[in-house]
Amino acid sequence: MKYNYSRLFFVLFFLGVVFSQAWSQTTVTGCAPDYAGSELILNSYSDPFTGSEKEISRCPVDKQGNFSLKFQIQETQSVFLHLGIYNCNLYVKPGVNYQVVLPSKKLKSPADEVNPYFEETTLALSARESDGDSLNAKILAFDDRFYPCLNKFLLMKRGKTLFHSLDSAILTLSVSFTPQDTNYFENYVKYRIGLLRFLVFQHPARSTSDSLFLTRKILYHNTAYIELFNQVYDKYFLFFGRTKKGEKIYDDIGRDKSYAELRQTLGSDLTLGNKALLELVILKGLHDEFYGSNFSRSALLNVLDSLRSSTQIEEHRSIADHIRAKVTRLLPGFEPPPFTLYNADSTLVKLSDFKGKWVYLNFGVTMSYTCMKEDEILDRLEKKFKGQFKIVTVSFDDNFKTMRNYVKRKGYTWTFLYCGNQTSLLKEYNIRAFPTCYLINPDGKLSISPAPLPSENIELTIFSAMRSRGDL
Repeated sequence: MKYNYSRLFFVLFFLGVVFSQAWSQTTVTGCAPDYAGSELILNSYSDPFTGSEKEISRCPVDKQGNFSLKFQIQETQSVFLHLGIYNCNLYVKPGVNYQVVLPSKKLKSPADEVNPYFEETTLALSARESDGDSLNAKILAFDDRFYPCLNKFLLMKRGKTLFHSLDSAILTLSVSFTPQDTNYFENYVKYRIGLLRFLVFQHPARSTSDSLFLTRKILYHNTAYIELFNQVYDKYFLFFGRTKKGEKIYDDIGRDKSYAELRQTLGSDLTLGNKALLELVILKGLHDEFYGSNFSRSALLNVLDSLRSSTQIEEHRSIADHIRAKVTRLLPGFEPPPFTLYNADSTLVKLSDFKGKWVYLNFGVTMSYTCMKEDEILDRLEKKFKGQFKIVTVSFDDNFKTMRNYVKRKGYTWTFLYCGNQTSLLKEYNIRAFPTCYLINPDGKLSISPAPLPSENIELTIFSAMRSRGDL
């Protein structure tokens, strides 16, 4: 058999060009002497519903303040940097270099670091873009006009004056921000104006869905699209379930635990004629219902897992994974969030290192009087039951030295780990007060979540859990 090698080479070359264009390298560079010696971590949101973040790049800042974050993306999206009290946003496109200016460094206070309710100040980064498009400047200029307009009309009384004034304002916005070969910005403006109409005119969800979602491509990374989507399809199961043809969803999920039946029932709604859109609406509905009381969590998980295994859309498979991870986080029977931290001897320790043992995991601050009193009880438990279960304390002290000196001074022999800059553990473990505790079984899964404090007769609780598994 003869091969046409020149043709094969051309095909491979063409595919290589297409692939490289689809996943071009994007860079974010700058000079910020305030941040010299620190590390920058660039994130994006992993999906439209859970608020989960994923790291897409990190880099050190050199002594002069220079940095260069490099990453590959397939389409335009929003990314952000957590910088002290700030959350700095930037819109990035594949293959474009962005020179950005970071805000002056303002660190969180120690109290802010351990406060799960602390909200960072959102800033839009100023950027010079190598393609000359100025997407970030356009979005910033549009938002500066859009949000005051939205707030103004939301406060106005309904009537002819409102409708006439809003139509005029929308026309002005549309004309003032005519897109110029920027598809992302064109859609951004379209869906922002759609949000304005939806909230102020109180457009029915059906008409908004028909005009802006039903026959259009899903824009997973366009922030304006996602915000309007979440508004239009908010509590969709609840409202559709009140209709005659929609009431069957309660049997589809609660009794039959059937994704196929649910899809068929929801598919009868004309607003969900688009199969991809239907799947995305179901994903949002399942996510929202985990925080309601209409369905059991096991039924919702069954439907979610069925959707994940049957979908042909990779993005939906990923969204299902993130929803599952969020809703099962800290539930008994599921694995706790993993972490790797330094112990008092400066050795890296993983939570998974303790698999095969019962683990009493607690989070605290060594300088807290309450934590110190609980530690005294833990010390007695450690001396009395050493070998039967492990005690692991994660310290959120201001610095490593404080924790190490405390452990050395007290002579404590169980494992102390320093949280360092991994303050995300506060959110992952839902820590709202110190100390907070969990009991993990030898399979590496949560047994009691949260667990009683040492002073709350934890000894009896631990051994009752061990006996129930036959470990005693």
